[in-house]
Amino acid sequence: MVFCGIVGILGGVIGWLLNLKTDGGFILFWSGVALFALLGTFLLVRKQAFKDSEPLWSPPTKRVAQALLPPLLIGCFINLVGSFKLNGHDAQVQILFITIWAWFYGCAIHSAGFFMVRGMRWFGWIFLIGGCVLFVPTLSDREYATPRFLMAAMFGGLHLAYGIYLYFTENRNTAP
Repeated sequence: MVFCGIVGILGGVIGWLLNLKTDGGFILFWSGVALFALLGTFLLVRKQAFKDSEPLWSPPTKRVAQALLPPLLIGCFINLVGSFKLNGHDAQVQILFITIWAWFYGCAIHSAGFFMVRGMRWFGWIFLIGGCVLFVPTLSDREYATPRFLMAAMFGGLHLAYGIYLYFTENRNTAP
């Protein structure tokens, strides 16, 4: 979680420095950030599994992957279509995509949470509610925050906060 939080916040800073002009560029950039975070997380989980002499692709891991797959697959499809069809520069469109990402990611995390600690379902709900909060202002013409900031806060800040929470509340039973 901390890794994903740092990647999300750095993505916001890099996105600000790049100053992407098109909606398609925004979508592709954040898709790349998400892919980087996913690959980094996979490598961290793999390292931990090898360290603990456990199989990486265990039955619980398969169940979590199966729960994550449908909403993430639909999100990838929407990203693919949006990145090639949207060439303008409209902050409201970008915020609408952030809303959609928050909804699908929240659904994925909530679904996977049934096979994990209870806090993961709550974490999913935070994204679902956050997406609803972001959606309402997209119906007006008023720009209230830059999309880069919203992505850094929603996906970077929330992951970082949850990672810190897990660090202090996680059961560290070192007995064999």
